[in-house]
Amino acid sequence: MYRDLLMNLTLIISFLSISGQFFKESPMNATRRNQIFSGILAGILGCILMYFSINVTDILIMDLRNFTIIIATVYGGILSGGIAAIICIFGRVLLFGINPGSIGAVISIIVLIIVCGLLLKTKMSTFNKFMGMNGSSVIIMSILFIDLIDDPEKLRQALIYFGFISTIGGIIIYSLTNYISYSNANFRKLRLFEKVIDTTNQGVTITDKQGKLLYINGGFTRITGYHSNEVIGGSHRILQSGHHDKVFYRKMWDDLTKTGQWMGEIWNKNREGQVYPELLNISEVQNKHGQTVNYVAVFSDITEMKNTENQLKEANEHLQKLSSIDGLTKISNRRTFDTSLEKEWNQALRYRHPISIIMLDIDYFKKFNDTYGHLGGDECLIRVAAALSDTVNRSSDVVARYGGEEFAMILPDTNEQNALHIAEKVRSNIELLNIPHKNSLISDHVTISAGVVTIFPEEQIKLVELLLHADQALYKAKEHGRNRVEIYQI
Repeated sequence: MYRDLLMNLTLIISFLSISGQFFKESPMNATRRNQIFSGILAGILGCILMYFSINVTDILIMDLRNFTIIIATVYGGILSGGIAAIICIFGRVLLFGINPGSIGAVISIIVLIIVCGLLLKTKMSTFNKFMGMNGSSVIIMSILFIDLIDDPEKLRQALIYFGFISTIGGIIIYSLTNYISYSNANFRKLRLFEKVIDTTNQGVTITDKQGKLLYINGGFTRITGYHSNEVIGGSHRILQSGHHDKVFYRKMWDDLTKTGQWMGEIWNKNREGQVYPELLNISEVQNKHGQTVNYVAVFSDITEMKNTENQLKEANEHLQKLSSIDGLTKISNRRTFDTSLEKEWNQALRYRHPISIIMLDIDYFKKFNDTYGHLGGDECLIRVAAALSDTVNRSSDVVARYGGEEFAMILPDTNEQNALHIAEKVRSNIELLNIPHKNSLISDHVTISAGVVTIFPEEQIKLVELLLHADQALYKAKEHGRNRVEIYQI
């Protein structure tokens, strides 16, 4: 009897292992289709168990078909358990005919499915529900045995054998079923994670602790062009672009070893040989003993981001240039002049260098505008500004349109004598432009007046005084007949 019941148990375990594969992608109770399918499978198994049952009497058999109903109910729901119960009922009658034993079996199955349905609605744990259903099955079958077995010895053996196998088998079957269910749930999670990782736009790789590639996702292929059969077993060196030296990679791995993580920008090369920038994050994976076993790298192609950054940088530089340049003459404007003067003043104050300022004004420019019109006046300003720019050749010198027809020059680290020489050269170059000015009171051509001031900055001297002195020198040049240069003596 034990042997036959153990065979029943073996059939159930085999069924669980096989059905676990059927429901690996989706739980038994996930959809109505799954519930129906799992109920049918459990019912068929119940009939098979009845076929290999033990004949206790002429009309009574002993098997473990109730386990199939319990499993179907716990993991597939009442619909699944009900279908299994119905199939078992028909199977009992078809296999063994209608007799008191069949009627008792039908009643016991009906009572069991009702009890299972009630226990299923409780808030008990899955284990308690399973064992509660199993215990109910033992009680129901024991009552049936007592009612239909007249021989006390047969009754005693049946109760002992069935109770023992049901108890031990229940624990084994629950443990196996729960393990399969848990394993399948983990499998589905892993499949989901793999799908998420594979469909992400980021590249993901997993290597062993020696750096050998074990896994790449779809993002890796989309970014680099390499497929798994080309890189698995190799290393990330296949992506090296040559933009980084050995010191860069040594520092990367030193940081990774010390902190367990490295993040930064790196230039790599795809399968077509094209170099691209990527944002790379490498993290180490440790086992429970704290030993590094794998490295996970996640990276993104940031070419578009870099292009956008460059475009924004160029746009900002262009805007900065527009805001610092005079729109008409294309030389520095008043704002840039003030900023540059403050910077050069502080430099001169720090290093005790002289700084010179030249203020220039086009003589009788109002008369010029009245004679030649505003377009002619604009053209005159443009030519004068160009002549001023051509006179200086140091990158630190600043030529600016100070306002209207007035211009200014900043000459860092320039003494009075050199400043005077530059101012005279500017005055001469403007005169040599031979721009007609028939209504000028001093010349037939456009001329300028200039004021020069040179100073060694000191803490007690204010920057505004420098500009005031340069303006006073310019006023003095105009007073003394124009088309001349005057120096403000400190």
